[in-house]
Amino acid sequence: MSRTSLAMCGLLPLDDPYPGLERLRERAAVHRLPELGAYLVVSHALAAEVLHGSGWSSDPLLSPSLARRFQGSAGNGLVAKSLLFSDPPGHARLRKALSGWLTPRAVESSRRHIARFPRCRRFRPPGLLSRRS
Repeated sequence: MSRTSLAMCGLLPLDDPYPGLERLRERAAVHRLPELGAYLVVSHALAAEVLHGSGWSSDPLLSPSLARRFQGSAGNGLVAKSLLFSDPPGHARLRKALSGWLTPRAVESSRRHIARFPRCRRFRPPGLLSRRS
């Protein structure tokens, strides 16, 4: 395990985080983030093992130090309703409800509608909604 600063993790650009994640994986599979009192797991196999274990949760609000950071903020509500940060059975319920909206066909057909919103046109990370071949 490596002790990693949030500043180092913050250097992962959203448009292409993979080179930075690869550097983190070369150092260690698990990184302690002391600023958050949390761990960053960058190994897929280990992350799957952790997330499927009974003693862990995907919900940052269940971590006292992370919950304090979200307390009273708009992020609190977003995290509580997020597919990424939910545990079973809520995760399965959200995934089922969203699955039809996230198919390649549904995403492709939404492009023109989404592009009409000015705010969405300003923020377009390359490949965010691109189709995989």
